[in-house]
Amino acid sequence: MKTLNSNLNLPLKWISDGNEAILRAADKPIVVMNEFSAGNALFNFDGFAYSIKKTGTWNSTVTIEREGTVISTMKTSFFKNTGLIEMANGNQYTCRVKNAPLVKLYFSDSNHKEILYYKLDASSSPRTLFEIVDSSINDYDLVMLLVLGCFLFRGMVKESDDANLIILLAAGA
Repeated sequence: MKTLNSNLNLPLKWISDGNEAILRAADKPIVVMNEFSAGNALFNFDGFAYSIKKTGTWNSTVTIEREGTVISTMKTSFFKNTGLIEMANGNQYTCRVKNAPLVKLYFSDSNHKEILYYKLDASSSPRTLFEIVDSSINDYDLVMLLVLGCFLFRGMVKESDDANLIILLAAGA
């Protein structure tokens, strides 16, 4: 497996053009994601193909699979702003959404320690930012949370300041 932590001292950024989003550390692509419909996407990481599928409206589930094996599952409720993420390795994380003053999507570990977040920034022109707050979790889980965050936030990303080339900047380490 590629080691992501060795690249965390570099600025990470998502570059999106149309239906493709690429997570880069400097000029090195780490993840390439392609959206093929509103609730589904494919991505490549470390030589493997993965799929993301969102099902349900009231009680939705987002599943990441690799070659038919479930890697992670996130379950949410319509009446709550929280999702529980369970990884195949047994690790659990929480995804929360805050809407004040602008939307922020963040991920925490089982001890409620923030790992990373995506947020909308409108200081000069609307853009999406993300930051890795704590990179001490294992590389694989961190990549899956980064991809899940981009997938969940993609609607706002597409409405960002430049519809043809959207750059999501990260504070990286």
